[in-house]
Amino acid sequence: MTVGDFNDDAALDFDASNRGTSDVSVVLGNGRGGIAASLAFTTGDAPSALNAAAIDGDGHTDLAVADRPAPTTLPPCQGES
Repeated sequence: MTVGDFNDDAALDFDASNRGTSDVSVVLGNGRGGIAASLAFTTGDAPSALNAAAIDGDGHTDLAVADRPAPTTLPPCQGES
């Protein structure tokens, strides 16, 4: 699990890898201690390690996922918090 601001709203969000369903769940925080429904992003067969960082140089937090058959980079979430 990692924590970061995945939708650029200044509220902390979190994510978790789901090996059983080959996806990553991202839960957006609302900045007031609450959360929105989770968003699921398809990955490879076995997502495991996650890293939140500005990877592609655009200044937005990206989510890198170590999985099989190859690593996946998810773009920033465009969702309501």
